[in-house]
Amino acid sequence: MIERNIIPNGPSRLFIVNYFSTNKDNLLKKNVFHKEMNKQGIWVWKEEEYTSFSEFKKASKSDKDSSYVNPGYKHADNYDFNLTNDSPALEIVE
Repeated sequence: MIERNIIPNGPSRLFIVNYFSTNKDNLLKKNVFHKEMNKQGIWVWKEEEYTSFSEFKKASKSDKDSSYVNPGYKHADNYDFNLTNDSPALEIVE
């Protein structure tokens, strides 16, 4: 189970990569996928690539309580990844 995480991606734009066509007991729950301005994330589930978070959630039959949002770090440019008081991630990951 992957639960209550803020999940960033790198230059590849990949969040989750699952190339196995048969899966057992995979569960994603209450995660925040870090959405960056003007960049599209990619999820791979059972060998299919998704650029739509809602389509990925349908395909994975999981992550219904997760979000694809900017988590609202205080000062990410200065490597301060504490969340602001109005962060949309607070109610999800805490």
